[in-house]
Amino acid sequence: MNKAAPRLTRTSRVLIADDEPDVRCVLKLLITGEGYTVIEADNGETALRVLKESQVDILLLDLMMPVLSGIEVLRRLKDLSNTMPVIVITGCGSADAAIEAGRYGACGFLTKPVRNDEVLYTIQLALENHRFCAAPLTPPSPPYEGGARGGSQTAGPALQKIMGSSTEVQKIVTQIEQVARTDFTVIISGETGVGKEVVAMAIHRNSRRAAGPFNAVDCGSIPPTLIESELFGHEKGAFTGANRSRCGCFETAAGGTLFLDEIGNLPLAMQAKLLRALQERRIYRVGGNTPIPLDVRVLVATNEELLAQVEAGLFRQDLYYRLDEFSIRVPPLRERTQDILFLALGFLQVACEELGKAALDITSEAAQQLEAYSWPGNVRELRNLIRRAALFADGPIDHGHLLLAGLSPMVTSYVCQPQPDLTGALSFRELVRRDISITERAIISQVLEQTGGNMKQTARFLRLDYKTLRTKAKQYSLKTPPEKGTGPLNAKGPVPFSGASH
Repeated sequence: MNKAAPRLTRTSRVLIADDEPDVRCVLKLLITGEGYTVIEADNGETALRVLKESQVDILLLDLMMPVLSGIEVLRRLKDLSNTMPVIVITGCGSADAAIEAGRYGACGFLTKPVRNDEVLYTIQLALENHRFCAAPLTPPSPPYEGGARGGSQTAGPALQKIMGSSTEVQKIVTQIEQVARTDFTVIISGETGVGKEVVAMAIHRNSRRAAGPFNAVDCGSIPPTLIESELFGHEKGAFTGANRSRCGCFETAAGGTLFLDEIGNLPLAMQAKLLRALQERRIYRVGGNTPIPLDVRVLVATNEELLAQVEAGLFRQDLYYRLDEFSIRVPPLRERTQDILFLALGFLQVACEELGKAALDITSEAAQQLEAYSWPGNVRELRNLIRRAALFADGPIDHGHLLLAGLSPMVTSYVCQPQPDLTGALSFRELVRRDISITERAIISQVLEQTGGNMKQTARFLRLDYKTLRTKAKQYSLKTPPEKGTGPLNAKGPVPFSGASH
């Protein structure tokens, strides 16, 4: 098989630059718990020295630090043409500084006090975007300079590097090139895991706002009582616990793009406020009376049919039509099978690099299985399965590794389908019992083959009692050779049936 293009060649190392020891300690515990390597710096000067002396994949940068401020660190990084992703940590009343940080290349913003899930989500997003979206771009013109222009011709190669080159992806590329350099609000629809955020990032990177920040907000992960504060910010004393002012996502995205993921989860009351903000191009912080003008483009994503939600009374019709200036549908992976192997090879290469393994390949049989599967979890499911398969494999990824990795059952593709009894000799119950027996025999036979006849391993993988397995093997006249050690499969846990010819 052909290998994918080279990707990141080292494990992720995070530099935390913050002068507060408690903040560094909490962030370090959180981030190392996810498998990242953490380096600390207590001021801007130390951070720059670490960046010059060590390999760093992403920087968490506090703006208010002694010796050198976060803004000065960003300036110097830009002078050095350092393209490493930087996530800025902002504090009270730092909207202007956050906006300036975006102009110097910060790709994400966290507002103190930071939430654990927000930190990890922002880091993961920044790393993924840096890995897969690092294609060179035409330098963007300043916002609103010269009016809307034609789409950038760099959207195609960058997106194909991430999603593949199928006809469906080509259609998305064309749509991005049509809308990127406008300030249209875009609805990006598609099932969970298809890559809606990748499309949103591609629009941003090819827009006139590419030099500004890209803020992503998951509307489904924020409690309804906090969503207004998250989007619009709040003033000190606005509610219990608001002991200082806080910028919202609209403010920190100024000059750039705000991506509202799963917009259908937004409460109806908040939908009305979002509509007003988009129409008037200004917001008010919670507890504040001073209007804050908006200079931000809004992209939204949904895995639901918004019109159906409108009809059900779950989504405001006026907000829907305000958002629907342009629409892009991202097809599920099962509708673009041409991209499956390309994505699998790319994920496999990245996984091998992260695991420190030599490059692996995918056998033809395994490739056929991947392309035959329906992928209900889409690209996210494919990525995770390939990563697990790479963990088990010492050679090319084959059927057994996919089995171990948890490929969902594809019984209909590989088990002989029993024919209905047209003679009437068997009752419905007897027909069902016969079909179950055929399926049971195929599954047990396959796993026995994968374990080299090791009955104990087969029982453990299938979560069957050992005596029950022995009884069924005898019932189905399955050959069970003497156990040969542990066999080729060594992982613990269940192994779902993923099909074999019998």
